[in-house]
Amino acid sequence: MIEKTRNPAGDACRRLVALGHSGRLEVWGDQTNARLIIPDIVKAAGITICENERHGPRFIAYRALPEFARGAAS
Repeated sequence: MIEKTRNPAGDACRRLVALGHSGRLEVWGDQTNARLIIPDIVKAAGITICENERHGPRFIAYRALPEFARGAAS
């Protein structure tokens, strides 16, 4: 779905929304329980994680960088 990413869950949500999907996303592996459940991919597509020297990891509004905007939406 996405060739390279540092944020696979967020980028997968943005890709699915760009393709016209909405709703819940479940990621399953070989186990009997889901690895990841995202209740609303549209909401998840609108946020990302930010971390720097002054702040630990936190959620912020997602803004596509120009060089990456085409890759996540195409």
